[in-house]
Amino acid sequence: MALPSGVDSTEFLEKSGWFDIADETLACLLIMKPENGTWGSAEDELAYVDAAMGTLVSSGTYYSAFTYHYLVGYGDGAPCPAAVGRPEPPEDDQPGLCGCSGGCGL
Repeated sequence: MALPSGVDSTEFLEKSGWFDIADETLACLLIMKPENGTWGSAEDELAYVDAAMGTLVSSGTYYSAFTYHYLVGYGDGAPCPAAVGRPEPPEDDQPGLCGCSGGCGL
């Protein structure tokens, strides 16, 4: 989940209901925040988002017991998950973009 620039993470996750969703569904939330407080372009952030998503796959270095992975971006963080969209994404690897106003990389 790519949070918008300038938000307090805990406050955002609480007000948006993500803490409740995680508690109810036992979901693991992987939170991404912009370096230096501001997101770059989707292309600029691709390596960061790819590295973060890499921690969710069972690769020998990391292990994930979760079957589904959802990508969500809010505000100016919305283009970041879109940049990860692969040419042949599995059904459970689709980005959700909230507050994206054009140029979302899709």
